[in-house]
Amino acid sequence: MASWLNIWQPVLINRSNRPILQDQEYNVYIKDNVGLYQGRTKILDHQNGRIYLTNKRLIYLDNEDLSKSIASELKYFKKSVLSVGYFRRSPKVTLYIKKNINDTNVDDINDAATNAKSIDWVCKICSFNNHILSNFKIDEQEIPKCTSCGIRPNKTYLKSILDNQREDSPALSLTPEPDNKCSKCTFINHPALKFCEMCGTALVRPDEPVIKKVSSTTKTTVNPLGLKLEGEETYTNDQPYIKISFRKGGETKFHEEVYRLIEEIKWKILESKGGVNQNAVKLLEPQVKKAQPLANKSVGIHALEQLGELQRKENERILSSSLDDLEQLMFKYQDLLKLSTSFNKLVIKSQDNLNLPVIPALNIKKNSSLYPQELSRHISEFLINFILTQRTSMISSQDLFAEYNRFLIRNQGFGTQLVTSSDFKKAIGLFDELKLPVILKQYTKSDIYVVSSRSTSNTYGEFIVDYLKNQEYEYKFMKLKQEMATGDEVMNDLYNAAGYGKTVSEISTQFNWSYNITIEELDKCVEEGLVVIDHHISGTFYYVNKFNFTVEEWDDSKEVANMKEKIIKEQQEITSTLREEYNEQHKNNLVNLNPDYHFFSDDSNKPDEDMESLVTTNMSETNSQSLNDLAGLQF
Repeated sequence: MASWLNIWQPVLINRSNRPILQDQEYNVYIKDNVGLYQGRTKILDHQNGRIYLTNKRLIYLDNEDLSKSIASELKYFKKSVLSVGYFRRSPKVTLYIKKNINDTNVDDINDAATNAKSIDWVCKICSFNNHILSNFKIDEQEIPKCTSCGIRPNKTYLKSILDNQREDSPALSLTPEPDNKCSKCTFINHPALKFCEMCGTALVRPDEPVIKKVSSTTKTTVNPLGLKLEGEETYTNDQPYIKISFRKGGETKFHEEVYRLIEEIKWKILESKGGVNQNAVKLLEPQVKKAQPLANKSVGIHALEQLGELQRKENERILSSSLDDLEQLMFKYQDLLKLSTSFNKLVIKSQDNLNLPVIPALNIKKNSSLYPQELSRHISEFLINFILTQRTSMISSQDLFAEYNRFLIRNQGFGTQLVTSSDFKKAIGLFDELKLPVILKQYTKSDIYVVSSRSTSNTYGEFIVDYLKNQEYEYKFMKLKQEMATGDEVMNDLYNAAGYGKTVSEISTQFNWSYNITIEELDKCVEEGLVVIDHHISGTFYYVNKFNFTVEEWDDSKEVANMKEKIIKEQQEITSTLREEYNEQHKNNLVNLNPDYHFFSDDSNKPDEDMESLVTTNMSETNSQSLNDLAGLQF
């Protein structure tokens, strides 16, 4: 019997233990405590996980080992069946696999539109590859538009394509594809490329055969992920299927959603293949009218009881219809949100937001048992991508609560459901249990809860010490530069006292911490002997503790010598730069009237008579020369 384990694919998982969604993919339903079956047999090591149902895939994340997480495309399935549980058997949802998973469009067309084959035609305007059914009649049906540019092809051109492909239609044609042309956008790529340079579609190498039309028995590699089954892979009535076992409920909602998604995928495939006439709409299921109660013609106590019973049923009907209206209103609200988000790609984005990471929305109901866990993972993603971007970053729980709700409004728009304080408290308390890359810690003195990165949660004292050392070095460097420039030693006691010591506000500004968090970290540094305090008349300053330093560490002569060399080198570079700028500005001067003149010389002390005689002599000499004689001039 053929194996159908090839429908399972690997899953990319982010650092918050959530699946990385594809382009235009979003979560529809999430449920924990589920297991997977391949046919009638359990898939080993895949019986304790949570399921993510998206609009494109069925994703299974294992709770014990995330490396065993797998997924399958929804386009591989043709229908779903719900099986209720009995005795000790858990309820299950069965998803039947299409016979041909390599060409899912063929099955959908066969189920919905008379076994007609698909024929390709290329638009002459945009070179886009379109599809049309082989039983298409040009004289009776309207010619379809191109999917890309919206222009209809010529009748003669389309008729010639239909005639040629109807006569020559082999079941399996293996021909090498020349020039490594993309099958989706028809762009001709370099033979060495594996993906299309224009649209990113995976390419088939020129030396490999390209399957033009795949037969119904063609399959991909058997069991590419190496999944192990509890027994043999067997199916009832030779119909391939998988089963999802729900140990703690949720099977009904899952069945409704997956049934709806499969039907939507079938309809989209049918439209893309040209199996739906223009302006066609899906028929809704007919609604059965409720029978009106007969008029009560009895009297007495029995009549009053019947009247009360009728009134109670009428109230139930009104309440039920009101709830249905409310549910429909919520659906309309969700449709409006989806419609608003669909216009995001048409809005011109600013340059500042082009490189920002994108976090998928948290599509899960608040009454779900998985809501606190998924909210915790979502908050972790927000922290890693937007808040804890540096090694020194941390944030208080109050600030995080406000920033996260602002993030929800900024990304999902007004009207979105904000996170309540109780749900937020439960979510951040699950950081350790879910082994997320962020951690929640509490300061005992001020009773402040702070969220920070797990890798740098105990190294903030080192950041403060390094900052104070750098400030001390900068202070010594500037002081030495001033003494070398003026020749006098700086003897300002106030300047020396507050020169390189830093206050709480300055340290808070440097690390972008709140005032209370900075005080807590400084107190820990003081208790550990890393930092000392100086209560000065101008304020309280913190310094690196040097009382435990050795004699060699106290000696800063080498450091001062290096500073002097650096200062001298800087001055030389400045002088060289100024000289180059001066030469650059005066290199276009054609004439130097007196090249031997020296500034600040004794010539300025000569009497005016000598200066006048000198000018007269020069003028006479100049007048005696011809205009063509340029002797004595320097260019």
